[in-house]
Amino acid sequence: MKYKLLVSLCIILALLFTGVSVYAIYGKSVTSHVKVIQSGGGGGGGNVLLEFYQDENCTQVCNLVEWGDVTQGALQTRDNMFYVKNIGTLSTIITGTHSLPVGVGTFTVQFKQANNWVVSRSLNIGQSCGTQGVITILQTSPLGDCSFNIIVEGQ
Repeated sequence: MKYKLLVSLCIILALLFTGVSVYAIYGKSVTSHVKVIQSGGGGGGGNVLLEFYQDENCTQVCNLVEWGDVTQGALQTRDNMFYVKNIGTLSTIITGTHSLPVGVGTFTVQFKQANNWVVSRSLNIGQSCGTQGVITILQTSPLGDCSFNIIVEGQ
């Protein structure tokens, strides 16, 4: 009995010191993170500069939108996921795109205009609007974390 215990202990120690590990993998959902990036540009005596905020009053800068767990085959909508404010010196038309990998699903970003969600809209100097994100995860999407960018461009 002592011999079997000693052999088992030696095997465990050998596995630990050689870096070999044995474990089981279990997945249940796709977690998605988004890194929000700022878009800027312009020319001709002014510039388009956009900033993203967590709150409607545009006082708390937004750097990350956390979607949490989204199961395979699911669709999730988030109204006012962040607010876009034109802090530049030119009015602009804003549009949105993303970098969600094709094998994971689809993503749409829209902007609040009056009581509707639209794919592009004008944003005057100092004006802000809410954004809506709709993420659809494919039934065949790989399990695990997924980071992607939401890009808002001013033209």
